[in-house]
Amino acid sequence: MLTAVGITDIGLCRDTNQDAYSILKLPGGALLVVLCDGMGGENGGNVASEMTVNTIVGQMQRGYHPGLGDLSIRALILSAVSVANAVVYDRSKKDEALSGMGTTAEVVLVRENTVYIAHVGDSSIFSLSPAASGEGSKIEKVTNDHTRVQQLLDQGMITVQEAGSHPERHYIVRAVGVSVSVTPDFDQFQLPQDGGLLICSDGLTNHVEPNEIYEILLPAIQAGNLQDGVQKLVEAANRFGGADNITAVVMAHTADNGEARLNG
Repeated sequence: MLTAVGITDIGLCRDTNQDAYSILKLPGGALLVVLCDGMGGENGGNVASEMTVNTIVGQMQRGYHPGLGDLSIRALILSAVSVANAVVYDRSKKDEALSGMGTTAEVVLVRENTVYIAHVGDSSIFSLSPAASGEGSKIEKVTNDHTRVQQLLDQGMITVQEAGSHPERHYIVRAVGVSVSVTPDFDQFQLPQDGGLLICSDGLTNHVEPNEIYEILLPAIQAGNLQDGVQKLVEAANRFGGADNITAVVMAHTADNGEARLNG
């Protein structure tokens, strides 16, 4: 059965946790994950991430049914992000204390073996699958960061090595709630056979390299112990610094009868 499990952790250096996520079972066996990493001051980040998660989940609950085709699912997901953007933006304009708040957003809907994703910001989605004999790890980042550093990389103006220490490496150029409108990236692909998906905030990826993520998470996916996998990822991020909030959600087909965790 299709299962998702998530953990969020404050990390070792922050006073508040501005990450938020939700896991929701939809009619017909589809599974939805929404993950956000807020920004905008001590309170603004919390508000933006929670509002965005709740708004997107509400829109998807009201609009999804198993008979929707691919184009309708795409329209529904993008509309849900657009509504969340308007809600957060309007709130920031009405409350001076929340001015400038915003959030990243990862929306992942899996129906049978088809994955639909919408992405805004610098949180990440990874696809993991077993490596063939003689091959290295098979982990692919399926999202492209909306950051100033990624723009410079795409333009060939800096190297990957320079990107890691660039002074603008945390500067996000696209987020939910900071402008009147937002344009998410959208993609559709097949869930990897005998593998799974990882949806996470940059509190994980800033400390744990993709190959390390693969070595920790794939055995847990194959054993059907998703909880153990995400717990070990969070522990690794804290062990290597824990400088930010850490949130990780893993989705995969498992052989057990566990239910999707609805915590967030």
